[in-house]
Amino acid sequence: MTTKDILDNTGKKIDNVVTKQDTSYIVHVFQKGSKNGLSYHLDSFKEEKGIVFNIDSLLQTLGLDKQNMLLLNLDLGKPDKVIKEKNVVIEKFSFTKKSASDPDSAYRYYDRRLRNVDFSFSERLDKQKNSKLVKTLFIYNQTSGIDGPKKYTIPRRVMGTSMARVNLNVDRIKEVFEKFRKEIEK
Repeated sequence: MTTKDILDNTGKKIDNVVTKQDTSYIVHVFQKGSKNGLSYHLDSFKEEKGIVFNIDSLLQTLGLDKQNMLLLNLDLGKPDKVIKEKNVVIEKFSFTKKSASDPDSAYRYYDRRLRNVDFSFSERLDKQKNSKLVKTLFIYNQTSGIDGPKKYTIPRRVMGTSMARVNLNVDRIKEVFEKFRKEIEK
């Protein structure tokens, strides 16, 4: 990602703006039951050794730890609206806020084409819908005039988790797994 500084009239940096964005992939590989794994940059893994990472720390950073997974598995009641589009079903839920930290609405996306993926945000919902929960969004609308030492406004925000099938070179991924196997044998 390339950024450009935004300066005030005195030349002091006050912010920056993204001017260019690239995508790079990091592949995390571990053996089931291990505490650590190795990560590789997909574009340079042949020249580099894998970098050790803690699996629990990675899952927490990605929001895939046990606490966050429980949130994705919550029973939200009956959806207000269900939209069906070919293999995708979208459920919309609206909530009555009890506190400013509660979401206003949530969306769950299910995709039948990803049922065979060996990962689940919610095995219960996958079985219940005979599909794969692939995306969850929690929408928090703008909240104004919250009392405290000062009144302030919290802007609208969206918190989400999603998975998607990406088109990567399968042979390259196999090479990463082979490199991992060789490195852990040493």
